Amino acid sequence: MSESPEDKAMATVRRAEQMIAEVTRQMEEGDEFFRANGLDRSKVNAYCEKSMSAEDRRKAEELISQDLAAIEDEVQQARLHMDDSGGAAKAKRPRSMV
Repeated sequence: MSESPEDKAMATVRRAEQMIAEVTRQMEEGDEFFRANGLDRSKVNAYCEKSMSAEDRRKAEELISQDLAAIEDEVQQARLHMDDSGGAAKAKRPRSMV
């Protein structure tokens, strides 16, 4: 038996919540790393930016662009999946009264 539109929508919501929780955890780990090592994130970023060559900066920007494109693709796929799920995201056509 296939999943109902509501089940598909709920599964998509659960996946999104899991992804948000994972990113939040990773951000907290990064913050903890800086705190544990007595580092100021903004100072580290400024130092790294000054010490990067033009080629390093280009490579970093390219990698970031690839990551953003992959994220956008994933978002589009999730939107398509939600659109395919039917009733969960779309209004149902009213029935004719006889």
